[in-house]
Amino acid sequence: GGHMVVSTGVSLLCGTAAMTALLFLAEPLLHFVSPPEDADAVKAIAIQACYIAAASLPFSVYIFAGAGILLGAKQIGKTMSLFLLWGCGTAIGIVLAMLRLDCRDEEMEFCPEDIKTGFDRIDAMVEDLSQCRRSYAKDGWVCSSYEGFLASSAATLSVCSAGLALSLMACHYHLIAPHRVRLLAAARASDFFAAWSREAAWVAVRSVLGNSRHFVALVVALRMGITQSAAWILFGSVSQLAYAIPSNLSCVAMITISRLIGRGDLPNARSVLNDYRIFGVACGVVFCALAAVGEESIIKSYSKETEEEALRAVIQPVWGWVLAYQPARAMIAVYQSLVAARQAFSFWGKSTAFCFFVVFLPSAVAAALNKDIHILLMGEVLYTTALAALLYLKVHWLSPETAGPEQLEGAGAEEGAERRDEEEGGGGGGEEEEDRS
Repeated sequence: GGHMVVSTGVSLLCGTAAMTALLFLAEPLLHFVSPPEDADAVKAIAIQACYIAAASLPFSVYIFAGAGILLGAKQIGKTMSLFLLWGCGTAIGIVLAMLRLDCRDEEMEFCPEDIKTGFDRIDAMVEDLSQCRRSYAKDGWVCSSYEGFLASSAATLSVCSAGLALSLMACHYHLIAPHRVRLLAAARASDFFAAWSREAAWVAVRSVLGNSRHFVALVVALRMGITQSAAWILFGSVSQLAYAIPSNLSCVAMITISRLIGRGDLPNARSVLNDYRIFGVACGVVFCALAAVGEESIIKSYSKETEEEALRAVIQPVWGWVLAYQPARAMIAVYQSLVAARQAFSFWGKSTAFCFFVVFLPSAVAAALNKDIHILLMGEVLYTTALAALLYLKVHWLSPETAGPEQLEGAGAEEGAERRDEEEGGGGGGEEEEDRS
């Protein structure tokens, strides 16, 4: 309970610091991440959205701590329900903003007169519209609706992040309300930071490197050009489904397996681990098949007609990497929960650091130097696959004491037998023994 209070305060302070940094660095940051030829246009349409999004950072940072607290209190259903509710609100808000996004009238202002006449006769010839796009692109024009769309999306994210954070806070208050005076008195920062440095420092390393990886890759792709960045966003967002669904469905494993290990029932714990191994493989196969079948529709949905061929030329040659990424993402989603159940946080963080610096970072540097999106996609797939393999090795072959599976089962049976002997020996000891049991 004391840790709950301190972690809430620390996460809100960190989020406030991040908000302040973004408010001061928004303009140079936008300039840095944009393609050089489009930096001014990007800054013009996105600066307002950046300022609005900054307001959500204290809540966004807190959400992860708040969700962890509820999961630690075994409130899995409540946590998932809150994320689903506010996630749906975010999606609805962005879709509504997208429906208001219309630039066709402004695009046609740049068309030659003969092309405008063609539009009047036959509603929109793609070839003619592409000429108009090339014309206004040379003049540095951007659609006036873009700024409103980004600002509306940022506002939606900010409101829903605040709503989710406040909902989590309300749940926390309900948990500690009967004991709030004692818990507030027990909230010593020194104890919290001592436990953090002992148990969670490598989790922080994992989080920082894992999230930095997405930012680094996006910047590399953006500086290659608009089409390359669209290909990267397609690659990442399509694969997000293969991660999110198995991850949410595997959360319960953290509690189930931890309870079995704590009771010394390691044979049953290993049985549950094997069930989740099958689940991870099945999810990988399903999402890989969906990506293979839906290739054409996916590419079309991520581009307008005038840009579809350019995107197709970039993404189709590496669609095999998209397919390979689905099982890797599904497996890592499942095995993160299994590693958390084993409380192998140090191994998790060290494995993430190894894969980041040895596999991903060299690939990102090579992709940036060669301006080759294929190298960037390959590096991400190899990073995820290597990390999934290390987590698999830890879960199925290495215990926290670096014992093999046979040793684990033997130790579990021995510990379980000792516990049963103790319980049987105290069976006739009367009320005192019953209470102690």
